[in-house]
Amino acid sequence: MPDDLTPEEALTRLHDNGLKAEISRPGPKLHIHGGASTFQHGEIRGYEKAFVILEDTGRFPALGSKYFAAVAGERGHHEDIEMYFATLTQAVEFVLDIYRAPILGRTPARTELTVLPADDPPQKKIGFVCYELQGCEISKTLGGAPVPGSETLAEGSTIYAPGMFGGWHELTIRYGADGKPHGDGGTMAVLSRTKEDDPRGDVWVCIGLVNKQAIKKLEISR
Repeated sequence: MPDDLTPEEALTRLHDNGLKAEISRPGPKLHIHGGASTFQHGEIRGYEKAFVILEDTGRFPALGSKYFAAVAGERGHHEDIEMYFATLTQAVEFVLDIYRAPILGRTPARTELTVLPADDPPQKKIGFVCYELQGCEISKTLGGAPVPGSETLAEGSTIYAPGMFGGWHELTIRYGADGKPHGDGGTMAVLSRTKEDDPRGDVWVCIGLVNKQAIKKLEISR
């Protein structure tokens, strides 16, 4: 594997691809921030369509995660696109890939669909096969292979479920009073096996996420 980018090389690569960026000083950990362009408001200097790359080993230390990267509101809404990476090179490429992609709201820019006719166009028909895909596959390692449905999820074992806006949730398997497994952590994952006709085969999937930290107990008095 090629050597990882140094902070100065990362900054140069961002500049060479048309982005404005700088390394924040001082600080014991690397902090690169920038954007598509700069602006000045009084004494405040900022960035349009801002991004940040931070040295952060606290989220997934066992998996070698060392850098956190995020691009603010790039999809036309208020949420950030964010991910954790093992190398600075991966974090820089993640940022560049987002800025390279032409975005129209939430839909990538594209041309209209062109259908190339077969040998005898009047006699040819186009058919579609549709499947209901329920849930997202879970894995035992970050970004790893789906867990087979035939495999028992052991109490206390760790799984990873994809987040709604990117990233992963690290969860612990627990069993409820009904004897069914779920993922437990700051977020609770509702787990199920795929249906018989699912083209992905028999695998464990997450069919819903509940933010436990956002739930408050209500005391109702009569």
